[in-house]
Amino acid sequence: MEHTAISHLGELAALTAALCWSLNAMAFEVAGKRVGSLAVNYLRIFVAFPLLTLTALLTRGMPLPSDAAPEAWFWLSISGLIGFVLGDIFLFQALVEIGSRISLLISSLGPPITALISFVILGESISLRGLLGIFVVMLGIALVVLSRNPQEKKVKLNRPLRGVVFAFLGALGQCSCTVRKQATENKR
Repeated sequence: MEHTAISHLGELAALTAALCWSLNAMAFEVAGKRVGSLAVNYLRIFVAFPLLTLTALLTRGMPLPSDAAPEAWFWLSISGLIGFVLGDIFLFQALVEIGSRISLLISSLGPPITALISFVILGESISLRGLLGIFVVMLGIALVVLSRNPQEKKVKLNRPLRGVVFAFLGALGQCSCTVRKQATENKR
């Protein structure tokens, strides 16, 4: 029994992370509807920063990465502003407007968007299989967010456009961290 649990530790960790991610989004949705998405976002930052500082202190022996080069601090700051500030502001408002289920679904566009941005801007290659995967993900999300009215014979959004755009901008904000990391690795 112990051998089986150890051999599937990665899968168990992934399922636990997905469960925590889902519960977290639902909690932020409820809190955002009660006190507003900006208030929840600010409160989250004030709770997360001391916890991350403590984690860094315990794992690295220093509360902040004071050993990082100035260029790294610059890019870390830009990435944080785009991802944690702008991206999360949009995501938290999307949670309020279209709910956690659809917001997280649209947020899963982050990796395909990152791959496409890396292809266009950084000149990275994407295999045919990778392009097919991106297409399947985008098609699946479109099937959930769009609906067809048989009487009108039109396809339309089944969620408010504003919420869908906010969720997409939130996903786009999360891409900034990954694209910057890839650009740095390509310079080496």
